[in-house]
Amino acid sequence: MKLTLLAATVFAAAALAQQQKQPSGEPIDFMTIVIEGKEALNLPKSLVKVLPQTPKPYNPSELDSINPLEKVPLFRSVPADYPRSIVAKDRRRMVAEASAGLYGFATVAGQFQTHVGHYTLDARGTLDRGGAYTPNADYFRSRFEIIGRYASLVHDSTTQAISAGHVQFDRSSYRLFARPDAPARSLRMIALELHQQDVFDHYPYSVNATIRSTRLSQADTITTDETDLRCDLRFNAAHIGQAEIGGFASLSYRNYRTVPLHFHTIGARARHIDSSLELSAAIAGQFATTSWRATNAAPMLEISARWSVESAFWIEGTLDSRLDPVRFGELSLLCPYIADTAAIGVRRISYRMRGTATYQPRENMLVAFQIGLASYGDAPILESVPDGTVGVIYRAQIERTLGVRARYTTDAGDGLSATIEVTHVTMENSARQVPYRPLLSASLEYARRFTERFTTSVQAGYVSSRLTTRAANERLSSYFLLGMRAEYQLNQTLAIVATADNLFGSAYERWQGYRERGSFVAVGAVLNF
Repeated sequence: MKLTLLAATVFAAAALAQQQKQPSGEPIDFMTIVIEGKEALNLPKSLVKVLPQTPKPYNPSELDSINPLEKVPLFRSVPADYPRSIVAKDRRRMVAEASAGLYGFATVAGQFQTHVGHYTLDARGTLDRGGAYTPNADYFRSRFEIIGRYASLVHDSTTQAISAGHVQFDRSSYRLFARPDAPARSLRMIALELHQQDVFDHYPYSVNATIRSTRLSQADTITTDETDLRCDLRFNAAHIGQAEIGGFASLSYRNYRTVPLHFHTIGARARHIDSSLELSAAIAGQFATTSWRATNAAPMLEISARWSVESAFWIEGTLDSRLDPVRFGELSLLCPYIADTAAIGVRRISYRMRGTATYQPRENMLVAFQIGLASYGDAPILESVPDGTVGVIYRAQIERTLGVRARYTTDAGDGLSATIEVTHVTMENSARQVPYRPLLSASLEYARRFTERFTTSVQAGYVSSRLTTRAANERLSSYFLLGMRAEYQLNQTLAIVATADNLFGSAYERWQGYRERGSFVAVGAVLNF
């Protein structure tokens, strides 16, 4: 410690002497020196003969040796590669929840919901430090949302007039730790959504307006902003027998890094319904601009059908060709390490075909098979770049998917659900899989209700290996995760909850260079009022 203070004193004196020799009015070129990855000094570059080297990422043995009481802990995140729905709790009008886990993890959450006459109000809030959100990070997350609704019957029919408002505020700040050279980041999202569904002169319509603001700050020096204003309108103009004819419009204006972006869709749709067959079709014109100031205009076509072979078995299919907007806020949620200057464009779908066959003999049992084929003229690809973030490029792609989904619930409340999905996404004229797209992902969950008060669930998930870039053969290893949850209801008001994740302590990465934490345990309480 004394040596560090002495070095700081000598450097400061030298800097002062250098400043006195500097010609009047000429700025000093400063740089930052990091000592042992902790202390930092700002010094004139002219005093430094040998520039310091960027520290290397920690290897697995160094990560495992970190003392969580002295340094920033590593928390594992809930993988987005497979769904997770461990035993949904029975929410009452007012709920307060608190939990704490290893190495300083803590979460406090609350929810209030009420129903008076035609009015409903939901308010939720979460304060989270650590936990299942961002891997390899010390972070603080706050999330608040308020939803208000008004609903009533109109014209003595089952059609409801609904007015709703939704306000959401979400902020997270985190410092990446598995890569010492990675900067601190802060992501803030604010959204206001207004929805109106009603009937005008016997013709239903719905209007949805949204304002969303996203800001990513990196090391308090670089800021990326995206402000998005959207309005969607759908209406029925006429009924001819069992056919329904209407129109729709979707207008969107964005300001991304001071670049104005547009995405507009205006078209007509028709739908025909009888006892066993439902057909719908839509045709529209689309206009879009991108952050590199390119203009895109294309027609949109969508055809869908649903055929009820019998009451327990039906087949659904869709075919569409269109443009889809790519938004920076959505990319940031998909990958917390997205490059702060990611290019924002559109996903051009040349054609996309999907078919699903569903068998549901009883309400508590369902099996569904899905198959799909798509060709993208342009679509975003995420790949690792040298600065430690994940870049975005747009390339033509071919996507083939095959999936199975099943669930079964007993009368006693026990349940079993499983999903398997094979996704083969390659770049056009290439057999290589697109980076960060696993070929196989699967999940299995079993829930058991031992008594009215004691409920448990176990979930396993598997994700196959993934490429990190288009050019290299470097792959992230496949991984298998096992987690469990238990809840015991002490009384009508208080319940104790325990969650364990990654019980096998698997060492894996979802994004190159950001290693996930091993096993994780949290214990908490839930209050119902």
